[in-house]
Amino acid sequence: MRPTTTLILFVISVTLGVAIWWTDRAPSEEESGQADSVEPGKVLVRLTPDRLTRLVIKSPAGEVQLEKKDGYWHFNQPIADRADPESMNALIDLLSHLTVLDSIPIDEVGSSAELQPEALGLTGEQVVRIDLTEMDEAGSLRSESILIGKPTPLANSIYVRIPDSADRPDIYVVNGNPGKYFEDPVAALRDRHLFLAPADQVVQITVRTPKGEIEMKRKIVPPVADWTLTKPLQTLADRKGIEALLAGLAAIRVESVLASGDLPGPAPR
Repeated sequence: MRPTTTLILFVISVTLGVAIWWTDRAPSEEESGQADSVEPGKVLVRLTPDRLTRLVIKSPAGEVQLEKKDGYWHFNQPIADRADPESMNALIDLLSHLTVLDSIPIDEVGSSAELQPEALGLTGEQVVRIDLTEMDEAGSLRSESILIGKPTPLANSIYVRIPDSADRPDIYVVNGNPGKYFEDPVAALRDRHLFLAPADQVVQITVRTPKGEIEMKRKIVPPVADWTLTKPLQTLADRKGIEALLAGLAAIRVESVLASGDLPGPAPR
């Protein structure tokens, strides 16, 4: 092999070695300080939906607090009521899959009319703040917060920011828009079911009317007994009629809430 060829191959080998070392090297302290910056294609915040225990929404509509108890979400503020499981799962799924499409360096904000904080919806009373708390396997609590801004010109995307984060100070464009849940969070997330009990687990039904009381019972554990009418007389009950009653109760949905609190008059007893 000619000396010139050998020298060229040697230079190429050294260059490749340096490139590989540069790629695999440990980051410097300066670079490490930027390691938490969210890159395009990655989720904005890492959440484990099953471990979330608390969710707070602060929006122009007011503050809404929800907590998860025994596997179900409940409102703590401004009302005390159940949250709809499907709506909560959909909202949490959206928040945990906000994928970064692009970023706007914080020092560029305000440099043009399009990049004014007000135009992005990330300042003043229009901004929506989401505080999420999850519990790890050791029982320790970890919190994440997201500021939700306005929709971007891209379809199904919004401006967001991580508040009070030195590692992630920029504004991000993310794929996904949970905005419909924040215009009126109580109305969007309130459970609209009136009857949640599984029909196959119901063992007693009592109907009270101004004309009297009707009671029906059954046993679903050995010795199993079918539905019987126990009040106002004792006799076999119409099983198909009771099944239709339970199905009808399960199908009832709340359309709107006119008022909260005590009824103006006594409930039937």
